[in-house]
Amino acid sequence: MEKQRSEEKTQPNRIDIIRTVKTPLGFFTLVVLIVEAILGITANFSQGADRTYLVIGMIVLIFLLIIIVAILAALRPEALSGKRPIEVTSKLNGKLSSSERIVKYRELIEREIRDSLLINFNVPAGYKPEISESGKFIFGFCYPEDWAFSKFPEQVRYGAAYDTTSAEKLGFTRNINIVIDNLTDNNIDLSEYYQASLAQVLAFIPNSNLVFKEEDFIFQGLHATRWRIDWKPNIEMKQVVSNYQIVAADKEKKNVYNISFTTTQEDFETSRKLFDNIAATFRIS
Repeated sequence: MEKQRSEEKTQPNRIDIIRTVKTPLGFFTLVVLIVEAILGITANFSQGADRTYLVIGMIVLIFLLIIIVAILAALRPEALSGKRPIEVTSKLNGKLSSSERIVKYRELIEREIRDSLLINFNVPAGYKPEISESGKFIFGFCYPEDWAFSKFPEQVRYGAAYDTTSAEKLGFTRNINIVIDNLTDNNIDLSEYYQASLAQVLAFIPNSNLVFKEEDFIFQGLHATRWRIDWKPNIEMKQVVSNYQIVAADKEKKNVYNISFTTTQEDFETSRKLFDNIAATFRIS
């Protein structure tokens, strides 16, 4: 029984260690740690010249890793993070017009931004990822495995993930919606924009009640705001609906991401932790 428990504890640890290896540098480090551990254990059971050789081997291995990393950092720094260098060969440049070359460079830059954004994109256990394939919107997030996802055809509405089992339990399908608005004026004051967005929502939803609002909220390193609004969709519906919304602009102030979680008022406190866990998985350029 004790052996089984020990194996159950060891298995998740191994999985966690494997998940941390996402770059060549991480792989080198993990290999060195494993070899060092093996050599260290062997050295404890060795004596005389054998132990000396093992200790020297451990020291040499460490210095070898330092040399390899130093060479890569000097010659190919992008290789340490698992990236491929962005380059357009002179032969290709010769075949492209100026406008085509600009488009090509823009595509390569967008690819580099996406790679940089998602290289550390972790998918928690029990979740599955949704990563934008559009150059206009560079972001990704995760949602529970037992949820469904639908992508909207409209440009400003990206998609929605929804809990397919909640309708039977709550009489309402709790969900997350992602709506993306384009900012035509990059110099816009975000605080004023967020205030106007909230005022627009309150004006649009009849009999709505603002439960809380948090300004100057930092979301994934971005200036954001969040609020909760309760309202009754119609007279016949018994449940009061709660909408928890996070609004954040990307670093370049090109797009505003409206991330809204909706459930019943009675279920909100129960679902709030889940909503926050989903929000924590977002990666926005």
